[in-house]
Amino acid sequence: MPSPYAQFAAVAGTVTNGAIMNAQLAANAVATTNIQSNAITTTQIADGAVTNRNLAANAVNATNIADGQVVKSINGLTDTVILPHGITNFSTNGTYTFTVPAGVNQLYIEAWGSGGGGGGALVWPVGTNGLWESNNGGGGGAGGYARGVISVTALQNYTVQVGAGGPGGASGESGSDGTPTSFSTPGLFGTNLFTCFGGTGGQGADGMNNGADGIGGQPDPFAGIQVPGADGLGGDGGAGQIGTFNPFGSATFGSGGSGWAHSGPGELISSGTPGLDGCMVIQW
Repeated sequence: MPSPYAQFAAVAGTVTNGAIMNAQLAANAVATTNIQSNAITTTQIADGAVTNRNLAANAVNATNIADGQVVKSINGLTDTVILPHGITNFSTNGTYTFTVPAGVNQLYIEAWGSGGGGGGALVWPVGTNGLWESNNGGGGGAGGYARGVISVTALQNYTVQVGAGGPGGASGESGSDGTPTSFSTPGLFGTNLFTCFGGTGGQGADGMNNGADGIGGQPDPFAGIQVPGADGLGGDGGAGQIGTFNPFGSATFGSGGSGWAHSGPGELISSGTPGLDGCMVIQW
């Protein structure tokens, strides 16, 4: 035509929506260059359509997995992925309120129970020649340790109780037990969801025997991994040994105190040392 004239293929006007299916497309007709960014979303992917053979190496990493999603590990076990978006540490004994962040329904918790106090030694002079007799107090037991994942409700308040180490016993008296470290629902009668108990106090010495050692605290039986606290070790007149525990975290939290008699010539110590406070670390 000597001037422009609008035309179209008549057959194109008869193609209805959805008429072009896979059978009408040549092999490899739709390439990545023909697909707009973000054009394919979850609504376009059928359940089970994407399998391992459809994924490039290292295509799925932590940034592609939402919190709480379940993925299949290479050893055939099912693992729940919880990305560490935040962490809170409670390391001083006391009662605290923890508010679950928005969108979070699971928490990863590590907890240490507090240590029991060491039992007091019994020291007394013998005659008038400056000699002393003594029996050692028992060492306090260490607190238990546990770590695991618990389910929670987003934006709800929970109570965190960090255990206090038991005071050491005075001369010839037993040390006090360490108190538990726990995570519970709020309220006067809240339900403990995660608990690590403190170690018991060491026994005080008497005039004939050293004091018995305290017992290590037990962890929450429902946690993923549990390690009981070690039993106490009585002081030996100089070392002042304490109960130790926990191959996964710090060996200081929850250690029990020792009861011992003296640390050197002329220096008499009869009171047991206190146990250390517990600790709780929360991640989400």
